[in-house]
Amino acid sequence: MLHRSRLSPPSTGTTATRFVCTTSTRSILFRSIAAWTESGPQYEDDEGVHIRIYLQEAGSFEIQEYCNDGSWVRGATLPTALSGTSIAAVVYDMDGVQFRVYYQAPDLYIREHCMGSDGSGWYPGGFSGDKAPGQTQIGAFFAGSRGDVPEVYWMNIDNDIIRSVQTDGCWRTSKVVGPLMRGTRFAPAQWDDGKHVRVYYQAEDNCVLEVCKDDNGEWYAGPTVGEGSGEESDTTD
Repeated sequence: MLHRSRLSPPSTGTTATRFVCTTSTRSILFRSIAAWTESGPQYEDDEGVHIRIYLQEAGSFEIQEYCNDGSWVRGATLPTALSGTSIAAVVYDMDGVQFRVYYQAPDLYIREHCMGSDGSGWYPGGFSGDKAPGQTQIGAFFAGSRGDVPEVYWMNIDNDIIRSVQTDGCWRTSKVVGPLMRGTRFAPAQWDDGKHVRVYYQAEDNCVLEVCKDDNGEWYAGPTVGEGSGEESDTTD
């Protein structure tokens, strides 16, 4: 049985979800990486805290899993993805622990790979987001207040931030905000099991802005989170 932590609204610069904190970065060793950890949200059962990291290793386009259930071991090898893909990983409890990993495939579509609660192995999920610019950012979380429905965010070819939500077995896609600068970075966040959703993004003047959704209502503009420096910055890879 999972031990669920109580979460308060996220502070600026954090991503709060029920069980998962997702991130994407690049370095000399790894093309891209996503992790959910015990830092804030956590997956914890009677045996302790469990950590999973998903990444592309140098020289490989496959997504590699690393697991820590007390010590680090190499886990499953997931499908081949676009080089430098953003990766969003989430975990939730529905008749047992389940995992979802979202990534951009070589054909530039957003894909889903899943591990069910029966532990029988990984399999391709039913989600397939629209074609997107290469290395588009991806974010995801689960909204438990609406029955453990996954939400996936990415930027499309029109430079809009797009949200896809699975309800009643179907994926429904809508625009959150845009068009924005090409390569704009953004961070979706939620608390109270998805009753409150925030998306933070960079505006053309480099300010960090916020759009908000509460109790599954309409999106509305929040306050300016951070002021830009006024200097031009490169937001593309």
